[in-house]
Amino acid sequence: MKTPRSAESEFFKSVAGNVPWFGKDKWRRKYCEGPIVYRGVVAAQSELYKPGHKGEEAYHAITIVAVDKAHQCNEAWMQRVIKQLQDMQAGKVAIPSDCAELVDVMNEVDNDGDWRSGMLGMSIAEGAEAHYRKDVLYRKDLPNGFLPTNGIIPQVCTNAPVKKSHSPLTANIPIQFYMD
Repeated sequence: MKTPRSAESEFFKSVAGNVPWFGKDKWRRKYCEGPIVYRGVVAAQSELYKPGHKGEEAYHAITIVAVDKAHQCNEAWMQRVIKQLQDMQAGKVAIPSDCAELVDVMNEVDNDGDWRSGMLGMSIAEGAEAHYRKDVLYRKDLPNGFLPTNGIIPQVCTNAPVKKSHSPLTANIPIQFYMD
C-alpha cells in the first residue's frame, strides 16, 4: 500500500483508531507513513491453528518481523525463515548458536512468564534486520478466526526500533483490507 496514506481513508481510520488527546501530529505521522510489514508466526499455541469463532479469545505466539525495506514484505523470505526455525525446533537441523534463544522461546510458547524478545540470528536472517517476540493474538484479528496457512499476518509498523535490542511496534490491519 502506498505511503504516505491519507488520514481520511477508511484504512487509516480502521488501523489507527481514535485520535489521541495529545501528540496528534506524531500519531497521524506514525500511521500515515509507517510501512506495511509481514509478521510471521513461527510457533503458536495449538488453538490458533484450529478454526474457531472470531471471539475475544487470546493465545500466545512467537513471531518475527523484518523492518528493512528488502525484507519487510518479502513473503518468500518470511516463509523460508519460518520453515528453517520450525525445522530447528523439531530437531531436523542443527540449531546455530545465534538462534538458540529463539528456538528456546518457541519451545516455551505456553509459558505465561516468558516474554523474551530479540534479534533474529544472522545465520538465517539473510541480511535482514529482523526481530522476534512473544505476541498475544486474538481470534477476532485473524482471518476466519485462526492463523493463515502461510503463517503471515500483514501489519503497519508504527515505530521502528531505535536500538537493536528493541522490538518494532506494529498495529493490526483489519482483515477486510487483506482477505476476500
